[in-house]
Amino acid sequence: MMDVNTYKVFQYIMDHPKKDLHLNVTSNMCPADKKLKDKYFNMAKNICMDEKVEHLMQFVSVDAWGKRAEYIRNGLDFNYMMDNVEEFLERIPVRNSITFICTYNNLSITSMDKLLEKILELRTKYSKTYQRVWFDVPLLRQPAWQQITLLPESYQSIHEDNIKYMQANSGEENGLHIFKDFEIQKMQRNLAHWRENADASTQQKKNFYAFFNEHDRRRQTNLLNTFPEMEDFYVECKNA
Repeated sequence: MMDVNTYKVFQYIMDHPKKDLHLNVTSNMCPADKKLKDKYFNMAKNICMDEKVEHLMQFVSVDAWGKRAEYIRNGLDFNYMMDNVEEFLERIPVRNSITFICTYNNLSITSMDKLLEKILELRTKYSKTYQRVWFDVPLLRQPAWQQITLLPESYQSIHEDNIKYMQANSGEENGLHIFKDFEIQKMQRNLAHWRENADASTQQKKNFYAFFNEHDRRRQTNLLNTFPEMEDFYVECKNA
């Protein structure tokens, strides 16, 4: 939203509509300048409501819930971002969808349940005639010390509980307000990868502690205050 070229592209599309075009845009939906947000939403609304494209997919980058998400993406205002997501869905009711992109890393695990609950809530509220709220959980591969595979095996039960929650809220008889089979399969895929590639590397634990210790020093953050449930793992990495 802060790049002037975005609005040049939007204006070009408004001037040269293409009825079969699928337009995809990625944002953290958290612009520092709120006037830019209004400009973005107004142009996006024009594109969708005036049928300048077939569909506008708004990808939203968020990897956890609340303060945990803000820690991972330093500078994010989580509540502001989520308010903007709902405003987008309300103000532009047709020819668009939201997809949350959760780059699944070892700081995502402990609050993923709340994000899944919110996704289901948004689907119930905004998906009336077609699915307007999606999500994806691509695995973070680099840096290695932020992969889920570094976490102790006990964390897998948290992930398993999330899969069970999704399975309990699936089934075509519930219409649009469900988790799709392929979404559940992606979570199961991540769990299978975790089990097959579990990594107790002392070096990566050292790297985890060194990186986030420095992160906290530079950014004036505190991992343990934000993720108190991860204290045992953090101390293990520190002692490595």
